Amino acid sequence: MTVAAFLGVIASAAIIAAIELPVMLRNRLKKEMVVFTLALLAGTALCGARALRFALPNPLELLVVVYTPVYEWYKSLLS
Repeated sequence: MTVAAFLGVIASAAIIAAIELPVMLRNRLKKEMVVFTLALLAGTALCGARALRFALPNPLELLVVVYTPVYEWYKSLLS
């Protein structure tokens, strides 16, 4: 079942790209095409990993790691 879900994710990404990219090429939207492609690849990779049941980290943990030193710095300034 996981391989079928993974293939479904790949097929969905291919269909989305087949619909959107020709329009962007026709209208010469190069920067938008780069951003769209990167976002589609990132989303496809994450969904594919999820479909294959890989353990993905919680994004909130990254925010805690990044903002804890900032919080401590502000706390030391204000106290």
